[in-house]
Amino acid sequence: MAKLLPLSNILDEHEFWAGTKIRIQGVGLHVNEPHEDYYDYMLALLPTHSERMILVNISSGAGKAKAGLCHLAQPAIKEGKRQVVLGKELKRMLGEENVYLIVEHEA
Repeated sequence: MAKLLPLSNILDEHEFWAGTKIRIQGVGLHVNEPHEDYYDYMLALLPTHSERMILVNISSGAGKAKAGLCHLAQPAIKEGKRQVVLGKELKRMLGEENVYLIVEHEA
């Protein structure tokens, strides 16, 4: 089962790699239960823009909302060519309210 960590609890310097999952709750879906009102997103690389990543909606049944949510700037990292996005960039683009890091746990 996945654990949700508030983005506000994540350090600005934390590095997020492609494949990281983010949940935004309270998106306005017409659902029976408030806890079902969310979209899940995954950080993905943009092959044509090595200095950016994109958040792509991976929620089932998202329909037109499946498009990318936003482009995220990557920091200039001198030691090696790591393609990461920092916590402060996620917070700048998404805000911190109702935004969570999805941490997958192994059974």
